[in-house]
Amino acid sequence: EYYDLASQKRLTRIAFHGSDADSDFGIFPFFGAALPGMNLALSPDGKLLYVTDMANSRIVVLDAMTLRNVGAFGKGSLAYPHDAEFDQAGRLLVADTGNDRVAIYTVRGAQAELVGELKGLQGPEGVAVAADGRFLATNTRGGNISVFRDGRLERTVGRPGTRDGEFSHPHDIDV
Repeated sequence: EYYDLASQKRLTRIAFHGSDADSDFGIFPFFGAALPGMNLALSPDGKLLYVTDMANSRIVVLDAMTLRNVGAFGKGSLAYPHDAEFDQAGRLLVADTGNDRVAIYTVRGAQAELVGELKGLQGPEGVAVAADGRFLATNTRGGNISVFRDGRLERTVGRPGTRDGEFSHPHDIDV
């Protein structure tokens, strides 16, 4: 079960409201059912949640204790962001599905600066960071996984299909 940490009440629905109409999520079933096109990354200090908002092509930043909307970024530069993960340096990696890349941001609260990107992907939906610093991204349309080291493609694993070593639309990834 999930609880609002501030009030200790069980969460079943939650409304995300911002300071303008453009930052409004509306009301979604939250912990009782899957959110359409949303994944969460907890900031390294544990204070903020970075939520991928595919429907509005942006990242929404929430206070981790209260779930209060503290801002958003990426609108106009992201296209259907699907997954997000922090690396060891504290940068936020975003599977930018519609732009066929992983966007890399430095973040300070709800302020973000695009500082890099991993290109050459095919509809990435999942991103992960390995303990040795490599980045992995699923290529949903390509049926494989790309492995990056120091910002360069190191190798591709798998191919489209349903046999051993093959993938059919790989989605999320975790290491």
